[in-house]
Amino acid sequence: MTGMAGGVPASRAVGRVFFTDAASGRRSSCSASVVASDSGNLLLTAGHCVYSRGWHRDWIFVPSYDQGKRPFGVWRAEWFVTPSRWITHGRPEDDVAFVKVASSGGVRILDRVGGNGIRPGAATGRRRTVLGYPFLPPYRGDRQHYCEGVTRSEGRRMRMACRLTTGASGGPWLDSYDRSTGFGYIGGVTTNTDLANTTLWSPLLGGDVWTLYRYADQLR
Repeated sequence: MTGMAGGVPASRAVGRVFFTDAASGRRSSCSASVVASDSGNLLLTAGHCVYSRGWHRDWIFVPSYDQGKRPFGVWRAEWFVTPSRWITHGRPEDDVAFVKVASSGGVRILDRVGGNGIRPGAATGRRRTVLGYPFLPPYRGDRQHYCEGVTRSEGRRMRMACRLTTGASGGPWLDSYDRSTGFGYIGGVTTNTDLANTTLWSPLLGGDVWTLYRYADQLR
């Protein structure tokens, strides 16, 4: 099932990312989500949303972005953390990243919008809700959209039938999504789609993601 968030409640903890692409020098966008953390300023996204032949620049996160509206402000990246294997080899199973954002006016983003839990090692073969901001047709990147479906394992990745397009990368795959709150537990992250835009993929989030999470959370 694919649709505009509204079929399921849009999550305040999910937003659109804007940045200058290191490879092309052009402005581009992805999706990301706030993760519950001790620092209160941690996001999860895809590795290629922070690094592609160099670190992306002018990186900002707009939670609950909606047709140009920025109801919870703009949050600027301070640190990027992604597996070294993503930087050196660009393997899709390593396409994941954490982003540390700066507090805004002394307020942490977690306190402003809330955050999703994270469940590395979550099993496939279960129903998940995927949220993101696709911008290639028929989408425009201006609204939060969703998919719901059952995940299937494929090597060190998992896939799900979904018609979200480019721009959804970095969006969370949520277990136990609570429609009354707009929160759940992250068990995956969108990294790519097929050419026909019928399938999304995510890395299997294992113990190495926990290591990245703990390292990113303590950065100051």
